[in-house]
Amino acid sequence: FDGDQMAVHVPLSNEAKAEAIILMLASNNILSPASGEPVSTPSQDMVLGIYYLTSERIKSTGKEKYYPEPEIALRDFDYGFISLHTPIKVKIDDKVIKTTAGRIIFNEALPKDYKFINKDVSKKELISILSDCITKYPNHVIVEILDTIKALGFRYSTISGLTIGIGDIIVPPKKKEILKAAEEKIDKVEQYYQQGMITDDERHDRVIQIWSQTNEDVAAAMEKNFDKFNPIYMMATSGARGNIKQLRQLAGMRGLVANARGDIIDRPIKSNFREGLTVLEYFLSTHGARQGLADTALRTADSGYLTRRLVDVAQDGMVRINDCGTDEGIDLFVLTLEGEENPNLIGRLCQIEIADPATGEIILNKDEEITKEHIDRLVHANINTVNVRSVLTCEAEQGVCQKCYGRNLSTNNIVDIGEAVGTIAAQSIGEPGTQLTMRTFHTGGVASTVIQRSIKSPVKGKLVLDKEILELLKLKKEDFSAEGKDDIIEVNIEHIPHKITFKVKMEEDPESGKKSSQLIDVIIPRGEVLQLNRNINVERDQVFAKLISTAKKKRYVHKHEKTFEGIDITSGLPRVVELFEARKPKEHSIMSEISGNIKVEELDSRMLSLTITSPGGNEERIYEVSARSKVRFNDGDFVQAGEQITEGPKNPHDILKLNGIKACAQYLVKEIQNVYKSQGVEINDKHIEIIVRQMLKKVTILESGDSYFLPGQLVDRLVFEKENKRLAEEGKRPAVAKQNLMGITKASLATDSFLSAASFQETTRVLTDAAIENKTDYLIGLKENVIIGKNIPAGTGMTRYRTVELEYPGYEVEETTEIDVETAISEEDNIELDI
Repeated sequence: FDGDQMAVHVPLSNEAKAEAIILMLASNNILSPASGEPVSTPSQDMVLGIYYLTSERIKSTGKEKYYPEPEIALRDFDYGFISLHTPIKVKIDDKVIKTTAGRIIFNEALPKDYKFINKDVSKKELISILSDCITKYPNHVIVEILDTIKALGFRYSTISGLTIGIGDIIVPPKKKEILKAAEEKIDKVEQYYQQGMITDDERHDRVIQIWSQTNEDVAAAMEKNFDKFNPIYMMATSGARGNIKQLRQLAGMRGLVANARGDIIDRPIKSNFREGLTVLEYFLSTHGARQGLADTALRTADSGYLTRRLVDVAQDGMVRINDCGTDEGIDLFVLTLEGEENPNLIGRLCQIEIADPATGEIILNKDEEITKEHIDRLVHANINTVNVRSVLTCEAEQGVCQKCYGRNLSTNNIVDIGEAVGTIAAQSIGEPGTQLTMRTFHTGGVASTVIQRSIKSPVKGKLVLDKEILELLKLKKEDFSAEGKDDIIEVNIEHIPHKITFKVKMEEDPESGKKSSQLIDVIIPRGEVLQLNRNINVERDQVFAKLISTAKKKRYVHKHEKTFEGIDITSGLPRVVELFEARKPKEHSIMSEISGNIKVEELDSRMLSLTITSPGGNEERIYEVSARSKVRFNDGDFVQAGEQITEGPKNPHDILKLNGIKACAQYLVKEIQNVYKSQGVEINDKHIEIIVRQMLKKVTILESGDSYFLPGQLVDRLVFEKENKRLAEEGKRPAVAKQNLMGITKASLATDSFLSAASFQETTRVLTDAAIENKTDYLIGLKENVIIGKNIPAGTGMTRYRTVELEYPGYEVEETTEIDVETAISEEDNIELDI
C-alpha cells in the first residue's frame, strides 16, 4: 500500500542450499526464539475442530458403556451406537478411564507412548501438549503430529457444522434485575451527593465502581447462561477466535466508555449489540471506535521505528566467549505470582550451589542448567528464589558469554558461540510491538484489591504464630498491628520490611516418637496486609496465609485537595518507548534519598513541603511537591532511603542513583514485561535484559586519578573497572566515575563504532565528531561490516570458524605458505594458493 518492493533470493549454490535447509526449513523452526513456545501451532478452524472433537456432552440419564479396548469403542462409534461426545468407560493402559470416542480419536494423533489426554483440548492445552512433545520426541515426529492434528482439526470443524447465527447470541435473563439493582445503588450515591455528604469526584468514582462491578456481574450471568456447545461460546472458549470480552459486548452489556479527553463517562452503555444501542449510546461509543482505527495506522509506524532503534543498540551483542568468569548473578523467583513455574528460570545457569534445606541433598550445582525437573524439586524443598547467571551481570568486554546467556530458546540447547543474540533480542521485542495499544488511559482513583501470593505449608501439622513475634514487632514503633477476629488475624505491616517466621508443628513421627516443628520464612512487602489463620491444622501444601495488597494507600488529605485524583497511566507502546528511552515519566514519584522521619507541611494552597530528617538529625532533605500529589506517609512516619514518598511511576534515574545498577536494571525489565504481559504477549526476560545491558553500558568519568581517562569522558563500564583494577594493583589512584543510564537512541549514538552510529541518525554530527577525535572503527558489530561489504562477525563469519583447519584422514596436506595479503595485492602478481 506504500509501494514497497520485495527481492526474491534463490538459493542456487551448494552452500546456499545447505544453509536454507538447515536454517530456513519450516520443520527446523518449530520453537519461537522470543519465548521458547511452539511457533507452528494449530489455529482457528483447526482449534475449533479439536475442541469440538474432545468435548464431552454430560448425559443426565443412564450409566456409561464399558469397553475393554479403545478399538472396540471406535467400532461402536463407526456403527453409530455412540456419538463423539457420549461419556464412555474404556480400559486404557490397565486403567479404566471415563472418556469419549472423540478423545480416543484425538489421542491417536499423538505418539503411542504419550500419556492419554482426557480433557477438553483448547488452544492453550494444544500448545502445552506440543511443547511437552517437543522436549520428548525428535523433529520428524513433531512434524507428523502437527500434520495429523491439522487434518483432524479441519475434518471435525467441517463435520461439526459450527456456524454463527443471531440466535446463538443469548442475552442472560438475569440482566434486567442486575441493572435494576445497580440503578438503585446509583440513586443512593446521587442522594448522598445532593445532600453534600460526598464531593463530585467521589460521586464519579463510586458510580464508575458500581458500573464496573455490574458489568462483571452481567458477564458472569451471561457465561453461566451459555450452553457448552453454543457455537459462539465454543469459538471463544476454545481460543479459536474472539474472547469472552467480545462476547460481553454481543450478549452482556458494553459497559463504560471514555470521552475524547480520556475520562471515563459515568453513564455506561447498558445495551449489547444483540439488543441494539440507543442513539445516545451509539453516539457515546463512536469516539472509542474511531480512535481504535486511528491508533492502528499510527501504531505500525511507531512499532517499526522502535524495532529499528532496538536493532541498532543491540547489534554488536553476540555470544563471543564461553565463560566470562563472573561471580555476580540475579535472583529470580521459582514460581510466578500465579503459582506457576517461572518460564524465565528454565534454561538459565545456576550461579551458586543449592541444597535442600531439609535433607542437605544438592538440587543444583554451580553452572548447571535449570530444567523443569529442577523447578519441581525447588518447589518441593520450599526454596523461593534462585541466584542465576544473567547478561545483566556478564563481564565479557565485547558481546556476552555463553554461560550468562544460557539456553537458546529456539533450539533448547545452550547458545552457540557466534549467535547474534542482540539482534534476536531486538526482533523479539519489536515484533509484537504492533499488538500493543497506543492509548493513555485516564483512570479514576478506584482501589483494586489483588491477592499477591499465597503461602503454602511445607508439611502437615499445626500452625503456630509466636506471640513473642507480635510483641517484638509491636515494640518497633507500633508498626505491626494485629487484629484478631475469631481465628483469623489480619497483620498490618507498615514500615518494617520484616521477615516473619511461622512454625508448623508436625504431628508425632510414629517411628521415632519425636515431635518437631518446621519454620517457614515469609518475606512480606511493606504496607501489605497479611491474612492468616492461627492455630489451625494444616495439610501439606495447604494455603494458610494470603497477602492482600491493596491499592488504597494512606495519604495526607489536604484542606483544599479533592479527595480523589485521577492519574494518567501511560500504557502500551508509549510506555515501552518511555522505558527504553529512559525518560522521566510525567508526574513521577519522589524517592527519599536518606532514611529518617518525614514532616509534611503546607506551603500554600498549591504546594506541600516534605522534610525528611535522619535519626541523628545531621542530614536533612526537603522536597516540594504539588498539593495534588498523594503522599504515602503521615506526618512523623519513618521513611527508608530509596522508598517512594509520593504516588506515581518511578523515575529509573532515581532508582539507579539510590538503589544501584542491579535494582535499576531489574525495574526496567519488570516494567517492560508488565506492558507486554498485559497484552498477553510472552517474551523471555533475557531479551529485554540484553537491551537494558546496553543502556547501562557506559560510565562518565568524574575524576581521572592516575588513569588515562579524561574527566567528562564516556567510557565502557567494564573497561573502566579493568583499568581501576590495574591501578589498584600498582598502588596508584583509581579513577572515579558515575554510572549512566542512556535511552536506546542515545546509546546507539554513543557506540564505539562511528560507521554504525552514522548510519543510524544525525550522520553529519557523528562523522564530524569522529573526524575531530581521529576515531578508528574496529568493525566489531554487524552493521559496520555490512556497510563496507565484509563478512559479518556472527555465525560462520566469526574468526574462530573461519580459521578452522580441516584434516582429511589418509591424505597429506601440503604446508601452505602464509601470504601477506597487502603486499601481495600491491605486487599485482597472480598468486596461486595451494590448498
